[in-house]
Amino acid sequence: MTNVVRTATYIVIPKATTGSCEGGSFTLTVFVNPTPVFNALTTVVCSGVTFEVSPMIGFENNIVPVDIRYAWGIPSQTSSLTGGDSGSNKTYISGRLFNSSNRNQTATYTVIPSSGTCSGSSFTLTVTVYPTPSINSLTTVTCSGAAFVVSPTDNGTDIVPDQTFYRWSVPTYSGSITGGESAVDRTFITGLLYNISNVNQFAYYTVTPSTVNCNVSNSFTVSVEVRAGGYIDPMSTVICSGVRFSVVPANGTNGIVPDGITYSWLVPTYTGTVSGGQSDTGKLEIFGTLKNETNVIQTATYLVTPTPLNCGPNKSFTLTVTILPAAYINNFVIPVCNGVAFGFTPVDGSTYGIVPEGTLYSWNVPNITASLSGGDSRLNSTNFFGQLYNSSNRTQTATYVVNTKSGTCNGLSFTVQIPVNPPVIITPMSTVVCSKSVFTVLPQQ
Repeated sequence: MTNVVRTATYIVIPKATTGSCEGGSFTLTVFVNPTPVFNALTTVVCSGVTFEVSPMIGFENNIVPVDIRYAWGIPSQTSSLTGGDSGSNKTYISGRLFNSSNRNQTATYTVIPSSGTCSGSSFTLTVTVYPTPSINSLTTVTCSGAAFVVSPTDNGTDIVPDQTFYRWSVPTYSGSITGGESAVDRTFITGLLYNISNVNQFAYYTVTPSTVNCNVSNSFTVSVEVRAGGYIDPMSTVICSGVRFSVVPANGTNGIVPDGITYSWLVPTYTGTVSGGQSDTGKLEIFGTLKNETNVIQTATYLVTPTPLNCGPNKSFTLTVTILPAAYINNFVIPVCNGVAFGFTPVDGSTYGIVPEGTLYSWNVPNITASLSGGDSRLNSTNFFGQLYNSSNRTQTATYVVNTKSGTCNGLSFTVQIPVNPPVIITPMSTVVCSKSVFTVLPQQ
């Protein structure tokens, strides 16, 4: 049995039906057209891709005449397949099938072959249709500097076969974004983007999916909203000892500062004897009250972590607080005699307290008890001094409130109490006694 026309030649001797006479012989040539013979066939195709099957002679004992033609009806198919038209008088078997699931599906065609006027027995062609990814546009939100991950899922709208892989090029950006690399053969879509502005920005990825069996698929887009991140430069501020400071980073001046950002910080480190400086979290400003316990400049360094709105902590920055010294002088009591000038110049140390170099002193007229006079006010004096007069016969007291200023820093006020002893003023006196008699005189007030 072959796939070409064969001939059979008969030598025929005619003989009369009556008598015994035979005629001369002649030949009869019989042309035997081949009859198509096919075993069941199979093929595989990706969803949406046209398949073509041209059976070959000799393959699994198939007989394929040269002028073969095929006809078939609409195939029987498993669920989730569409397409599959009938065909007639075709030189090969073809079709286009669509698999709307994420699993392999099959369509079975019953094909009738023919050659000339000869029809062969029907055979089946089973087509396995691999699923092809079909994914709609996706969106996600990420924080600046935080990796995002998008894993498409088979959900009735999107078709995501097992072992789907993704490739994408460098994304396009809507604004001030950096990062965003290309990738191939990934099982999910991921990236690391930095928003270097103080408002949300967008990056757009064009992603092409494929599977182990099918490398044909429509691309889809992944839109990534990148929330504004806080990237703040090192900062510094100068304060006077004991004065509350408040620092609010400004966008553009101190780096990238989105609206709604909050700050957290640890207890600062110090260069010298400084007190105060607590930790805090989730504040809209960086603040604190620090006391410089020396008479020279000290610094405190805070490590501050910014947290943008709806995002986790970002890169920390330092805030260096320079603490100018201010005077913290002890209260004093200085008894003096009536009309005797008094004064002192505080020096740094345990006796007087904290006295920065160049500290100036100012005071108003003191509060006095009765019978005292004197006690002028002074402004920006390099020392404290005065002179008071007691016109009574009892000790009287003047109380000064002294304000201090060291450079641009006002220190704490301190008090100086001046107890003024009364003067001894006795007018001339006289008395009469007898000769050789003892006399006693006691001046009276």
